[in-house]
Amino acid sequence: MATEIEKLRAQIELGREIDVILEFAMRAQASLSEIMPRMLDTLHQATGSAAVVCRSRDEEGDAQQWFFPNDLPFHEFDLDGAAREVEDANELVAQMDAHTFVGQRLDVSDEVVGTLFIATTDDDIEQTQALAETWAEQVDNYLGAINDARRRQRALSEVSDALKAPILEEGLDHALNVLSNYVHWDELVLVFMSEDYLDRRSLTYRVFSGGEWAYSSSDEMDERVESLLRDAANSILNYATEEETFRALRVTAQHIEDIAIFGQDSNSVIGRLIVGTHNGPLTPFGRTTIDRFADYLRQRAVDFSKEWKRLSRNFPQQYVKRLLQEPNYVQNFLVPTHQHVAILYTDIAGFTHLSEQVLQEPERIGALVDRWSRHVVEIVWETGGVFDKMVGDCIIGLWGPPFFEMTGRQACHAAADAARRIVEYTERLGDSEDFPELKQLAAPLTVATGVNYAPLFVGFFGPSEDYTGFSSGMNNTARLQGVASAGEVLCMDRFVEAYGDMAEFGPKAEALVKNVKDPLRFRPLKLS
Repeated sequence: MATEIEKLRAQIELGREIDVILEFAMRAQASLSEIMPRMLDTLHQATGSAAVVCRSRDEEGDAQQWFFPNDLPFHEFDLDGAAREVEDANELVAQMDAHTFVGQRLDVSDEVVGTLFIATTDDDIEQTQALAETWAEQVDNYLGAINDARRRQRALSEVSDALKAPILEEGLDHALNVLSNYVHWDELVLVFMSEDYLDRRSLTYRVFSGGEWAYSSSDEMDERVESLLRDAANSILNYATEEETFRALRVTAQHIEDIAIFGQDSNSVIGRLIVGTHNGPLTPFGRTTIDRFADYLRQRAVDFSKEWKRLSRNFPQQYVKRLLQEPNYVQNFLVPTHQHVAILYTDIAGFTHLSEQVLQEPERIGALVDRWSRHVVEIVWETGGVFDKMVGDCIIGLWGPPFFEMTGRQACHAAADAARRIVEYTERLGDSEDFPELKQLAAPLTVATGVNYAPLFVGFFGPSEDYTGFSSGMNNTARLQGVASAGEVLCMDRFVEAYGDMAEFGPKAEALVKNVKDPLRFRPLKLS
């Protein structure tokens, strides 16, 4: 009969041997199935048992049973039922024929990661149990790490799939719901910036508080709440006084994990993820998973911003959203196609004189063109058009692309509406207090415009994927715009015909232009 000191030495030696095996496994990146027989052999020798078996899951999450040296003592033993008893009571001692079966639960933070059984004929069951506990203390953390890695991989895979949703806001909601299945939080604040269109930036935020999603940038809310939340969210993004910010967002948790979300250059902070818990900090699994989620979100936000910004050069916001909801939007809508399109060319009349003799300073010229062009593009978008490009001070708009759901009449009416609004806006701009120099103009600031309805090969072209179109009709529209006088909107005959209401136009006219064989035939659009 072993003395108590000998028993203690046996337990210490077993722990040391298992520790060596596990260290080797981590260095060699050995699989669980490669090292489990060695660990069971070590336990088998330490206990002098007939056989040992470990039930757990491997790296792939598949249920496994490892026996050593064989399963003969277990062939009539109800391992499934015994495992359930062990999971409930932590240990089991059962008698069957000449063998005593000792069961030991393998767990980490009360989460069961496996079960150990020892079949023995030794009368010293207490020492067998002590050795089983020693073995379990070494192995359960290793099994727990494998389990955590597997769960983390599954969680991040599901989160990654969710974030791939075409619309980032929708993907974000799905990803957070997935994440909540793996990581517990009592409060959560997520804030990040993403580029919207042109140089505008939008704030995306989610706030979980009081057991529910309290605030979301995708929800409609009254302007007061929206303003309050945006101020608080901006404070968080800029690391302002946290106590006031947290109070505004109803964050009261005692334990806070604060994670910065970096932009593409890895230096600028584009967001923060704040996770709060009331009953102790996040587990290591939770912290690591949250960190990786923030990395995934950063990359998705950067990718989405690039995609959104690229499309927003040409398309209004509602078109960008619709395009991004289509998995194959480039192939379906943006590859070059032959279509009939309403075309508008417009520029500031007398721009050379304006630049050289009125505004003169390059900064003032740039300020006027910038103000004017931005609003003109807004008008094109508001009327359902697409911004093709800006050449000098001339803006080109298209109606029909990218979905080609407008009839010819609808496209021409939209283009005519835009043309009238551009004239009206430009003349108002001439009275703006921001540009007092324009008061000295002999005639009001205005535009010269040409519109057409013509076949066009339109879509993405070139290495930079510019959205534009090519055809003789496009060229003729540019020529027509050059014919137009200040304040005129000249419309090609095909446009007038597609428009369908002759009362909206003045008398027919024609003009010979450079590099065009036949004269252009057109009518002026009545502006009021």
